[in-house]
Amino acid sequence: MIKLYFPVSPVAKSRPRMTRRGHVYTPQKTKDFEEEIKYIAMMYMHMNGHKPLEEALIVRAYFFIKKPKKPKHKQPIGRPDIDNLQKSLFDALNGVVWKDDSQICLSYCRKIYSEVPSITLFVSEDT
Repeated sequence: MIKLYFPVSPVAKSRPRMTRRGHVYTPQKTKDFEEEIKYIAMMYMHMNGHKPLEEALIVRAYFFIKKPKKPKHKQPIGRPDIDNLQKSLFDALNGVVWKDDSQICLSYCRKIYSEVPSITLFVSEDT
């Protein structure tokens, strides 16, 4: 099992944007987040002698979201959407933790309020 901790604030995958001339691009905030996640994961994988996994995978991801001063609910049920958080994280880890996120057969993701925003990820092979 691989356990990764990312001391960064989770960022949801934004929709691609289009210029007036028809050029499609990814917003800078999303790019920066994915680059930081990739860098942290590359350091961990390199230091522990891991190569990108090639088997079917089970993934658990916990997104710790900054708690507002006066939350309306006990759980973070508003934005960002969990599927967009998952998408940005999984895309960033392609070629680093796994060859491609299409290898993920089962995923469990959860948003949790926290004083310190971060992401914790557990990856194991689906045997």
